[in-house]
Order: sequence, then structure tokens, then C-alpha cells
Amino acid sequence: MTRYVMRQPWFTIGDDFLVLDDRGDLVFKVDGKLLSFRSSATIRDRQGQALMSVREVLLSLDRVTTLERNGAALGTVKQTGSTSDLKARFSVETEGSESLTVRDTGFRDYRIERGTSGVATIVKATTGLRDRYDITVAAGEDVTLVLGVAVAIRQMARHSTD
Repeated sequence: MTRYVMRQPWFTIGDDFLVLDDRGDLVFKVDGKLLSFRSSATIRDRQGQALMSVREVLLSLDRVTTLERNGAALGTVKQTGSTSDLKARFSVETEGSESLTVRDTGFRDYRIERGTSGVATIVKATTGLRDRYDITVAAGEDVTLVLGVAVAIRQMARHSTD
């Protein structure tokens, strides 16, 4: 299992995050767009290379966010529960026909599963002035996919409370 912390920097324009490993080293950056009609973000490596794009689908009856890697569709994250539910539910469908489920195990605590096996957990820290998420990824799993799902869930959860 690998642990990451996704947190907002002290001074940011837009919806930016830094992703640190368990030693506190910068691993990824999430570049959230400030002025946009839809929520979107780009996950970059520490050198600034784009690894994944996370974009809200505008014309959809359901809350849907697309994940793209190198310009090709990787999958979609869809909110499956109503916004009035106390616990949000999400599903992730990848282009390889893989299906992941995301269960809300507590207030903004999520568990990503493939069947019955755990892929990752995303836990929103309840203290502090900046948003912070503790992310644990199982060995052998696609870290950028998990980060993309975390960013998509954050965008959808934030907009459902606006």
C-alpha cells in the first residue's frame, strides 16, 4: 500500500492541489481551472507533464466526469445516488470495461473497490483551513487513475453542496 496526501497549497489561484508521498516529497500536481464553464483539472507529474485530464460533462442528466490520458478516454466517474442522500455513491467505468465502485464509508470517506477487493481509500481531513485528502492505494494499482477519481469525486461532492 502506498500513501499520499493531496492538499491545497497556502496560496492558490484556481482549484490546485499538491500530492505528496508518505515522505513528504512532491509527486504530482493537480492544476484546477479557475475560469471555466465546467469543472476541469489536469494531473501533472513533478516535472509538469500532463498525465490525466478530469472534466465534468456539461450536457448530462447525471453528474458525470470524464477521465482522459494522453488525449484518449480512460473512463467516466458517475454519481449514482441522489444529491439528497447523506452518503454519495459513485461508479467508475474504464474503457477496458473494468468497473469500480466507490462507496462513501463516512462523511467524505470513500473506498474504491473492484468487486470485493479494495483498490484505494480517500479520506477528507476534517481539520485545517485548506482541503486535504489522505489517499491510500493498494499495491499494483494505477495511482493516476485513483487520483483522477479522487479529483472527480471532490468536484462532484463540492458542486452538490453549492
